[in-house]
Amino acid sequence: MKLHVKSQIAVVFFAIWLALWSWAAQLIFFDGETLLFYGFMVWFFAWVFWLSVLGLPKIPAIVILLAATLLQIALIIYHHYFQEPLTLAVAAHQWHEAGVFVTQTPSLWSDWRLWIFAAAGAANLVIYYKSAALLQNGRALSAAAGLTLAVFAGFLVYTPESSFDKSYFKNACTNFGYGFCWGYEAFNTHNRTEALAEIHANRNKLPEIAATEGYLLPRHIYLIQVESLAYDVINRLRRGKEITPFLNRLSRSAPLYRVTGKPEGASANTDFAVNAGTFIVQDYGAIYKLYPPEVLYEGLSLLPKIAAEKGYYPAFFHNFSGDFYDRRPHMAAQGYAERFFYDDMLNIKDKRLKVEDGEMFAFIRTQQQKFPREKTFTYIITMSSHADYKVGGNPAPLIADPKNELEDYFNAINYVDRSLEEFVTALPPNSLVLIFGDHGVVDFGYDGAAFIVFDPLNRPAAENRPISFAEFVARVRSYLQ
Repeated sequence: MKLHVKSQIAVVFFAIWLALWSWAAQLIFFDGETLLFYGFMVWFFAWVFWLSVLGLPKIPAIVILLAATLLQIALIIYHHYFQEPLTLAVAAHQWHEAGVFVTQTPSLWSDWRLWIFAAAGAANLVIYYKSAALLQNGRALSAAAGLTLAVFAGFLVYTPESSFDKSYFKNACTNFGYGFCWGYEAFNTHNRTEALAEIHANRNKLPEIAATEGYLLPRHIYLIQVESLAYDVINRLRRGKEITPFLNRLSRSAPLYRVTGKPEGASANTDFAVNAGTFIVQDYGAIYKLYPPEVLYEGLSLLPKIAAEKGYYPAFFHNFSGDFYDRRPHMAAQGYAERFFYDDMLNIKDKRLKVEDGEMFAFIRTQQQKFPREKTFTYIITMSSHADYKVGGNPAPLIADPKNELEDYFNAINYVDRSLEEFVTALPPNSLVLIFGDHGVVDFGYDGAAFIVFDPLNRPAAENRPISFAEFVARVRSYLQ
């Protein structure tokens, strides 16, 4: 058999192997999403072609392929945890977050699926090592294939719009893989000044909330931002059981809103919007990562500082790393007198990703006894209901044998609901509690976040209706303004 025929056979064999591997990976990780299928197939197929064209020695070529494999593993972890592709903007401005995951989430590395993928990647390297010599003799075929891929990518990154479009980006990533969507994003980048201009422009887009006559300002105000609290789980049953029995009871006598149209970007953009009185629509990643505090907050009306002017002691609690999204310096700049993160809540140094919500609420009760003022303004961000929806040491889960990730989510939200009940019912009667989700869960079709107002001192009339994200921000801030 002639050498060039052997080369073509080797190329076809490798392509089939990559396709099968990618198909299996998409089923294992994403339950049929096309992200891995096209992304891996095109990614590695292109690498093989171009490495053969360059005629690199085996060792450098394998090092490059190994680096590409490790990158794909990182992309898998990011997508699995955040349920969306990793953008270049996020990669550029939130690179430190990778270290947080690697050092504090050994549970991710114990996932058997990840090791199956790593083993498959090693098999790919072996196959390439054995076929590299043959591939290098088929340079014309390789060049033609590479040119075809380049033209295909050109069609994908082309758009008549001059600005970055998030929906196009996500679709390109999902259907054709990171190589193409990153190419698109690279050709359509924003100037950072545009993000800052949008932040200040949107200050004037918050609706006016009419003051309630005779409103009694409570002694304690709690803003509890619940991770992935979707409106659709409120007053819903699963296997004949209430998913959120405590929040259900609150909603029958308190206002319940479905928050629609949350801006794109990180969860941190929700607490930024509430605290800063403005928001951003485009997806630049976490706003906290784009600008230093002295630039970001110039000219903004910061809610913790307003609370302090009214005699409240503002404090912030979050059961995750303060380095993530740079929340530690930003919460200080916003005006929170004290800031507590997961490393402040642990008695021993362990490697958990997060302190569970129930543990955090217990810590808050203890810590607030030390505050120097009787009036308190407390912002709390929870984490137990974050993807992958696994709650460590969850007692009496709603569903003892969850069949899929949706039921894992129900278990996590049920745990958070029980933790909220224990915390809220023990608060003084002159406490205002605003409970809201940072976002819904789009992957399950729950695109709206829940917002509940628990105000026993003033007892607002119960209502249940959708509101815009701008109205949500305005309503939260209206209690102090």
